[in-house]
Amino acid sequence: MRFVSVFAALAMSLTASMASAEVIHANVSGMTCESCAQAIDAVVIANKNVRSVKINVEKGKVCIREKPARHVSDLDVSTMIKEAGYTTTRIWRTQQ
Repeated sequence: MRFVSVFAALAMSLTASMASAEVIHANVSGMTCESCAQAIDAVVIANKNVRSVKINVEKGKVCIREKPARHVSDLDVSTMIKEAGYTTTRIWRTQQ
């Protein structure tokens, strides 16, 4: 019986951590068209810790979701955006 309760607690913990995953948001300077977005997308999605990326050109915003149990630092985000040829002006995180 104890094994079942430990397993249930672990499953609940994993479910809670997946439900409260962080989304990383970055304002990007210089991104003006779909080609810009494609360049950023290619660099960001190549990162082994990135699950997905969404880009809004009109708002100059990039949203990055991490893979479960992985971490993408603010420095990682700035570096990826810089590699694509652009500059981050602000990075923040929200719970999703």
